[in-house]
Amino acid sequence: MIGNITDFRAYHTARGNSLPAGAVDADATAALTRGSDFIRRGFVLSVEETDARVTEAAYVAAGYEIGADGLAAMPGFWTAPETGKVLTKVGDVQWTMKDGSRRTSDAMSPHDVVARILRGAVSYSTGPLVA
Repeated sequence: MIGNITDFRAYHTARGNSLPAGAVDADATAALTRGSDFIRRGFVLSVEETDARVTEAAYVAAGYEIGADGLAAMPGFWTAPETGKVLTKVGDVQWTMKDGSRRTSDAMSPHDVVARILRGAVSYSTGPLVA
């Protein structure tokens, strides 16, 4: 796990996100573990995991995860191919999750947010594991 639960909670509390602070330890730990996995699997780091950018990226990823229980926050990363997404529109790209919800290209994805935090700390970004 990248970072620690105490600092993860403090990071989000300072930004007005009360969900990590109010989560039971098991949920917070699971979210931070999934966020850490996202960093390790989604990016090739050119710095140590203890780098402040990597820790912040893990806290941000875990913040998305705790709110979505690992499924909706990072569509295409945590979802299996059979429950993932389908390209439903090409002009102004639009994905439809197999659960019926829609994702469009006009908003930054959690992957994009994390990639910006990690700018300069990665040598290559692999993007989502499942399209």
